[in-house]
Amino acid sequence: PQCQIFLDSPMATRATEVYNNYAHLLSKKCQEYKERDGSIFDFEWFVYTPDVEASKKINEFDRRTIIIAGSGMCTGGRILHHFKNRLWNRKNTVIFVGYQVEGTLGRRLVDGARWVKIFREDILVKAGIHTINGFSAHADQSAIVKWISQMDGLTRIFLIHGEKDKQIILRSVLENVFDQKVHIVEPEEVIYL
Repeated sequence: PQCQIFLDSPMATRATEVYNNYAHLLSKKCQEYKERDGSIFDFEWFVYTPDVEASKKINEFDRRTIIIAGSGMCTGGRILHHFKNRLWNRKNTVIFVGYQVEGTLGRRLVDGARWVKIFREDILVKAGIHTINGFSAHADQSAIVKWISQMDGLTRIFLIHGEKDKQIILRSVLENVFDQKVHIVEPEEVIYL
């Protein structure tokens, strides 16, 4: 069925501009879209939200809609306004396409929280919450080992992202494979190279 699609993410909007500016480097199909439509992403029901006010107006939209909003862990940004206005309604669905780190709003939702606090207001979660795996940019251990093994002259390895228990396991693997110390960087830690 026909529905409005909002791209409500300044970073994603800028990324689409990059793709449009370099469409000549993309597939023939993308080049055809660009030549025919002026953009590879524009189509009749697709709307970019240029600012916060336009973003907030989406919540006045009462028809079927898809909102594509950033802030991967849901810790800030425009997504919070959509959650505040939509999580309480069972007619809505939130689809996560990336990993949600422990301690974040996104993780609490994925883990099935019944209530969440947004802008100091308790919100009852009635919306469907789903995760589609496979879209995350996070690599698995073997991919990380392969990637690191292609680096010449590597003298130090720092782990700066991920859950602590997973970092400890990865550190052990990397130390065994590369025969060197691997440092897990703590939050706010400063490293002098």
